[in-house]
Amino acid sequence: MQSKQGSKDDRRVSRQVTGTDLVKLALPLDSSEWHGCGAETVWAERLSGEHYRIDNSPFYFFGLSYRDIVVATADEHGQLRFRSVHEHGGHSTYRLMRCAGAKESFATFWQPLGVLCCTYEVGPGRLVSE
Repeated sequence: MQSKQGSKDDRRVSRQVTGTDLVKLALPLDSSEWHGCGAETVWAERLSGEHYRIDNSPFYFFGLSYRDIVVATADEHGQLRFRSVHEHGGHSTYRLMRCAGAKESFATFWQPLGVLCCTYEVGPGRLVSE
């Protein structure tokens, strides 16, 4: 799975992917944690009203995975903000920190998981989200 990157400056960014209109949805984080981020954004598909389906894996936010349905509302600036999980979509997210120079060994160990149709996204630094 490829990570879908959007503009940090455009809070209402929308992306057309395979016929589905996706929007950015902000997940709150504690900036005093190891990642230093106050929020993370993921791509989401609007379903109805305040319900959205997550379309990629979060790297820092826990308790949420690909294809989960969430409740989100727009803040005063128009940015969609996560409120709660409405329904889990049946996927799991695991986070890995690769050691520097471990790209080849990662590919070797990942191969059996790929056969099982597992996917991954490469995030900032050495972070890998499955």
